[in-house]
Amino acid sequence: MKYFIFIILILGIIAMYFYYDYKLALTRKQLMIASKKRNTVKTRSINRIEKTPTIKFSSPNSKVGITNINTNLYLAPTTSSPILKNISIRMEVQLLDTAELNSETWYYVNLPIDTDINCRGWLNSKDFSILYSDSTNLTKSN
Repeated sequence: MKYFIFIILILGIIAMYFYYDYKLALTRKQLMIASKKRNTVKTRSINRIEKTPTIKFSSPNSKVGITNINTNLYLAPTTSSPILKNISIRMEVQLLDTAELNSETWYYVNLPIDTDINCRGWLNSKDFSILYSDSTNLTKSN
């Protein structure tokens, strides 16, 4: 009877060894796949930046603008940055700052929405239908 319990104990230890060896091999494989994916994303993001951007900031000439329909609000003044919000209607927005990047004018705007989440971001000058300083001075954007 002692030998029988001893053999079952040894078989249990061997089974546990193979079980944890399998789990360890599976975890190593997942780690290797995650590392390859991380390196791919990192390489892609490094290759996307061709040169150091030069951004010229200035005060906006206009204080308010009306956006076009289906306009994207960006996190940074470039179309490759993440989109914070899609503005699906014409909206009057407050212009806070102006930036010129690669011969394009971008405006840092404040959206008149009820929440403080993603209410500020960057819009391209092409995304405006009208820019004006006050309600009496309207200028049409190109």
